[in-house]
Amino acid sequence: SMFFTAPHRYGRRIIERVNQNPPDILVAIDFLFWFAYGTIGPDGTKMQTASERMASLDMGLDLLDTFQGPMIVGDLPDMSAAIGGFISRSQVPSPKILNALNAKIMAWASERSRVRIFPLAQLTRQLNSQEPFSIGPHRWETSELKKVIQRDRLHPTLTGQIALIQMVEDILKNDKELSARAPEMETDLTVLRERLNPPAPSTPTATE
Repeated sequence: SMFFTAPHRYGRRIIERVNQNPPDILVAIDFLFWFAYGTIGPDGTKMQTASERMASLDMGLDLLDTFQGPMIVGDLPDMSAAIGGFISRSQVPSPKILNALNAKIMAWASERSRVRIFPLAQLTRQLNSQEPFSIGPHRWETSELKKVIQRDRLHPTLTGQIALIQMVEDILKNDKELSARAPEMETDLTVLRERLNPPAPSTPTATE
């Protein structure tokens, strides 16, 4: 996807499509990421200062606000570990600005009863810490945590994506209003890994 090259344009297209055929629940885990990270502001203008990042984030929140159904929206993780790989230092907000951006997301969500926060910042810290932890009934050991982030230190691997799905399921199951809308999902790490990466068929041996 080229979303990061023009998040305001691509973001609008995505939300327009969503609103044409509204889902029961909109899951927007990382939709806001490139409205806060990067150096490309609205209409291709430069984005680096705190005020420019805030204005850009406001545009992303305004787009989400056009969806009138329930939604799960991710906050902003600290991805500074990816500097020098997929992203440059100028694309990453400082810790102070990142905290302010997340505070804006939390305030926006608190004013909308249909919005739930996906704790992407917290989950990212847990996944990167290499310390065992649990998502609902699912236990993540250090051996698995080493496999959750790609080499660019920015994008999740298949294993990392399974952790995201487990968190979505946990949010839905523990929400009185949304639990009835929650679809049945397979979230067991072993089952999904085998389903998505089935073992190669064994080569038949020649028989006489």
